[in-house]
Amino acid sequence: MVGDVFRSVNLFFSALLGGAMAMELLVILPAVRRLPPDAMVEALRRVSGRSLPLVPTAGLTSAAAAIVVLVLEHDFGEAATILTLIGLVMLFAAAAATIALYVPIFLTAKEWPGDASPESYAELVRRWARTQVVRATLYCGSLGCFIVGAVLT
Repeated sequence: MVGDVFRSVNLFFSALLGGAMAMELLVILPAVRRLPPDAMVEALRRVSGRSLPLVPTAGLTSAAAAIVVLVLEHDFGEAATILTLIGLVMLFAAAAATIALYVPIFLTAKEWPGDASPESYAELVRRWARTQVVRATLYCGSLGCFIVGAVLT
């Protein structure tokens, strides 16, 4: 019973992260690419500024709940436990990608000079897109593992 509560918390916050990452990749980035260069950088500043505070809170809550689930259901021979463990590893990898790849792009955009060339704007958006593919894949992959693990319990 207690494990179900923590699994629900894990799924909720993982879905929140996965949905946010997918939306940024599939909706926001294609729209931003059509903007003039100055507007592209401003969009990156706004999107990153709003999403970055959400990610640590949701990620830590989801990870903590997954760890509690692993402690409560510590049969490592079951597929549900193994999938929860894989999901947790993917969640940590996504957090590492956010810190190592996404935050530097945000900091670059935050201090972007107004007289930069259009090619440098395009390169910044390309870096953002590549990084977002990695983050969305990891966050959505961890969500998938958590969902299948929950179904198998």
